[in-house]
Amino acid sequence: MLSKFKPFLAVKMKMITILILGFLFTLFFVSGCEKRPQYEIYENHDITVCGVKDPLRNMEWIKNYCAEHSKAYFIKISLYQDLETNANYFVIESKSDFIPGRSPSCIFSESVYSCDGVQLLFYGVEGPIPEGWDEFFEKVKLVGTIWSCERVYNK
Repeated sequence: MLSKFKPFLAVKMKMITILILGFLFTLFFVSGCEKRPQYEIYENHDITVCGVKDPLRNMEWIKNYCAEHSKAYFIKISLYQDLETNANYFVIESKSDFIPGRSPSCIFSESVYSCDGVQLLFYGVEGPIPEGWDEFFEKVKLVGTIWSCERVYNK
């Protein structure tokens, strides 16, 4: 009597096996895939600054900085020019990822650099505005952004 049902049981077992494997595959696929960040990078190579054409390639300290920070949450390097002397300055703005429970939960900072890569001014999220900060930005104009990197998540 049981032999009559063997083909039926075999088909039923195959279906159950396929359903279980399908469920496990779906579970693995959905839970195993975490969103990996992508990075949007902007580069301006058509600029001469501090007497150097294309500072992203030809100024060692800028080139190294960009390479070291190519996977940062957010960084922007802008070029400023002194209104009287035409001297150039780099302003590097950075922002960290939001981390609940950390104090502060998000960190912002801006630094002003000379052409030689010497930090002239620094302003962070905590602490007073440094002496000379406002005066600096009153005597310069923004020329443009030369490099930026921002982490983005694809949905």
